[in-house]
Amino acid sequence: MDPRDRRIRELRRMVAELQEEKERLRELAFRDLLTGLATRTLLEEQLHVWLADRQRVSAVFLFLDINDFKTINDRGGHPEGDRILTTVGKAVAGAIRASDLAARMSGGSDEIAVLLKDCDFEKVQFVLARLCEAFSEISYTTTYRQIIPVGVSFGGVLVTPQHKDFNTILTAADRNLYAAKAKKTQERFPVVLGETE
Repeated sequence: MDPRDRRIRELRRMVAELQEEKERLRELAFRDLLTGLATRTLLEEQLHVWLADRQRVSAVFLFLDINDFKTINDRGGHPEGDRILTTVGKAVAGAIRASDLAARMSGGSDEIAVLLKDCDFEKVQFVLARLCEAFSEISYTTTYRQIIPVGVSFGGVLVTPQHKDFNTILTAADRNLYAAKAKKTQERFPVVLGETE
């Protein structure tokens, strides 16, 4: 074999390996390893793309948090906490449309954000009903074999193409989430929806 042909073949193999590594790194950057949901990085990117499209009317940005997640980890152990987080992640992914996006906000967090594209507060009620139905089946077992139902709080904001800043949207959703969490002793799935200011 001609040395130049061998060198070309070797370069092609190296390019293919680099492309595979690039795809693997992209997957790590955009996919949460525990839940299989998107990462905050991908969510932020997708929100900016959606906001740039002037044909869009509105979306709903939902922020949800597993109530008393630290207690779940303390009473059931970290493997049980991971199981609950994975189960919640799968329930969220199963309750939204393919065009929507759910993301775990950080690797050490139980907070999940959902971008419901082409949605409003009326339509989001159907999604919330599907989520609550799925979550109603989730419970955890303490180290003493006690079964405890899992609760989830929701905070959401209406997003329009006039919004420009991810952090403004996130802050408003977070504020509504904490207002919902204040009601968690009265409700298993409290919801607070509002506008960004």
